[in-house]
Amino acid sequence: MPKAIDRGKAVVHTGCRDYGIAPDGQYIGISTRACRFDSGASILPAIDWTGITLFDIQAQRLLGADCIGRAGVDAYVAAINSIASDVRARSSFPKIVAQLSFRLTTPDKMIDAIKQLSGIVGGFYIAYPNNVGPPCSHCSPANLDQVLQAIHQ
Repeated sequence: MPKAIDRGKAVVHTGCRDYGIAPDGQYIGISTRACRFDSGASILPAIDWTGITLFDIQAQRLLGADCIGRAGVDAYVAAINSIASDVRARSSFPKIVAQLSFRLTTPDKMIDAIKQLSGIVGGFYIAYPNNVGPPCSHCSPANLDQVLQAIHQ
């Protein structure tokens, strides 16, 4: 994965473009089986962060039905905080956003996470997969409005 990230970066920079990455949670140490973050299972230390301008932390599975009852929002917030701190400790670091998904998470849990992560991440990637993949049980205009209002507060 780190080599693929480097190849992608080389291609993008040839065209004078910005480059962002969003590795799946399994590559950054998110264990959905254990509902926790394991820094020892992460590829983050192997990534050359030079030239990467955006990093989307895909830990949203920690807020899914399988994990939320066992670990709660705190496991997600702790994972994002730890990952963001690790990435910021590098000499070159990107803007960092945390990913949330309406497929996996109710708006109240998203809003709780957003409030706790204010100042830790620079923004949020909100997945609203209404017309792709399995049914999105929390996708609705009203739920989206609630989450967007929380981000703007």
